[in-house]
Amino acid sequence: MMKILVVFLFSLFGLAFSLSYAQEAGHTHQPHTHKHEQYAKVKNPVPMTEQSIKKGAEFYEKHCIGCHGAGGKGDGNLNLTDDLVIHGDTDGEIFHVITDGVKGTQMKGFKKELTDEMRWHLVNYVKSLKAAPKTGQVTARPGKHIRQTTLKGYTLIYHLLSLAERGEMMKAMEGHSVIGLKEVTDMTNHLMVYIQKPDGKIVTADVAFLLTGPDGKDLRTMTMGMYGGYGADISLKLKGMYTIRTNILIESKGKIKLNDEFSFPVK
Repeated sequence: MMKILVVFLFSLFGLAFSLSYAQEAGHTHQPHTHKHEQYAKVKNPVPMTEQSIKKGAEFYEKHCIGCHGAGGKGDGNLNLTDDLVIHGDTDGEIFHVITDGVKGTQMKGFKKELTDEMRWHLVNYVKSLKAAPKTGQVTARPGKHIRQTTLKGYTLIYHLLSLAERGEMMKAMEGHSVIGLKEVTDMTNHLMVYIQKPDGKIVTADVAFLLTGPDGKDLRTMTMGMYGGYGADISLKLKGMYTIRTNILIESKGKIKLNDEFSFPVK
């Protein structure tokens, strides 16, 4: 009788364990806002530079675009540009998700596929998407809206900022040390161009400005990706008419070149 009781209890324990394991294996991580304090304290060792964001964009297109969509504008919880923060929004928390994935979801970890540095570049790219204004909110972008044009189906939106406005914009990037935007006495403004597809999605590209001043002198400058666009410090010290040329290279299923030119008066 005792032997039968032992066998029964053992079988009952095994059944309970099996049910518990099945429930755990079938568990789906329910989206809800929460923080991972132990990861939130981790500092990003890679400065958020134009080069870093570009590298992160390359890793994103290779490993992430299938689920999160172009420019991070995936459906529902896969959207990386909206206000919904599920696993925390600090660099360390984003790095943790990229590294270890999210249990019970399709988000796998990339610890074996990407080095630590690669994952930090990816963090910087994701942060640049988060800082971008939502589609259609042109007025939310800092500075003065000075031009909008469409080339080969891509919309180019230009904003001219004072250096003070550029400084405020940088604060939206949570205090990152951004190389390439040092204060230069000759610079008076910051020029931004936002590149969008017809559906409003942000485009990753290489962008350069060439300014010709009223005195005929040229100023060529490479831009840095930030706030969903590309910007560079420029000098508009002289009064008169400036010619602004923009050279854009988009690498998406082949290289697409966009060349824009317009005049801008300074009174």
